[in-house]
Amino acid sequence: MLKVNDSDGYKAEIFTVNRNGSFRSSVLAPSDGAAGGLDISIDDKFVIYTKDISGFENDDYRQLNSQLFLFDFDAGTSENLSEEKEEGFNDLDPRFSPNEADIIFTYTNNDGQSTRFIRTVAISSKERSNVIDDEEMPNWE
Repeated sequence: MLKVNDSDGYKAEIFTVNRNGSFRSSVLAPSDGAAGGLDISIDDKFVIYTKDISGFENDDYRQLNSQLFLFDFDAGTSENLSEEKEEGFNDLDPRFSPNEADIIFTYTNNDGQSTRFIRTVAISSKERSNVIDDEEMPNWE
């Protein structure tokens, strides 16, 4: 899985290649705004990533409305897992849980200075839970 972007960190494109380096599939076409937080499921069927849907770009790489997306290779579609997120906040750094039923991620105000929280979201219900306050960049390992 690869994420490429312009020299400012924007116009990101996410795609996968097979073991010999040939293009496999497009996950995210180039668009305005930041993207990142890549993780792929153990069976290579899903990718979780973030995308700032506001399309905002500036020299400080500030994100205004970064949301979680689950890409399904079989369907060729992305599902938004951040529908319950409050306006003015970002979902960042997602990772699959060991059983791949949940996503763990960083949740923070979009001002870039506020406290960060570790949260989870259930893939099936999109129910969100707070796990740890004042932490960031979660990983199940």
